[in-house]
Amino acid sequence: MHLNVVFIAKPHLPPPLGEALDHPSGYVQHLLSEAGDEVGGCAARLDLAGYSDVTATVALGWDDPVDGLARAAAGSTMMVVGDHEPAGIRALLLGSSALRTAEHASCPVAVVRARPRDPHPSAHDDRVMVGIDGSASSVVAAALAFEEAHLRDIGLTAVHVWYATPQEITAEVAWGGNPGPQPDALALLEHVTAPGRLAHPDVDVRHLAVMGQPATALTELSSAARMLVVGSGGHGTVAERLLGSTGKALVHHAHCPVLIVPTHCHPQY
Repeated sequence: MHLNVVFIAKPHLPPPLGEALDHPSGYVQHLLSEAGDEVGGCAARLDLAGYSDVTATVALGWDDPVDGLARAAAGSTMMVVGDHEPAGIRALLLGSSALRTAEHASCPVAVVRARPRDPHPSAHDDRVMVGIDGSASSVVAAALAFEEAHLRDIGLTAVHVWYATPQEITAEVAWGGNPGPQPDALALLEHVTAPGRLAHPDVDVRHLAVMGQPATALTELSSAARMLVVGSGGHGTVAERLLGSTGKALVHHAHCPVLIVPTHCHPQY
């Protein structure tokens, strides 16, 4: 397995206060040199962490982060990016670099936000979760979710959220609280996960169908998952590159890493 560590610097960044260099190209080299020192020890850290079978290289670039990362991702199995930007009004209006990278990359993109995680999760929490809505992108997401669960030797929970307005949810709660899953929802989960269950019989699979708003429900459920896998959504060349409202909300608010899977990534069981 090979890991390529990529650092892309923003061209419009001014030199740090007190460290202004006489020539722009000199500053570029200064910044990239510091980045190389920072990420250059990646291979050694992997070896110390027990990943001696992983080879690592470092690539440095002076480019727009989204464009540079998207180009670097070409031909990759997966790209992993961090999202340290606040999930406030600015992020919702402009979109974070991680979010825009997920929209433009040609491969699945895992977004990992900086948050404390339990180093010793319970068996209930240590599962891959995949959101399924019946779309082509969610079918592809299910295939990759099975692969991730198989590689990690953990179980998989397939979730379908059938949409309900806040008024409908309030009415259900008032009349008894916890509505049971719709038969169609369970049938959908059975259908979409069937190829994965056949290809990976070692993966423990659970189906969960709940009523609610997809972004809210999946965000809450993600607190009991090691990773949440979702399709990019959208139909057509342009729409497939734009995450829907659910995907955007999950990137900013999910309690675990979110793996965004483009529709064009065909499942390979």
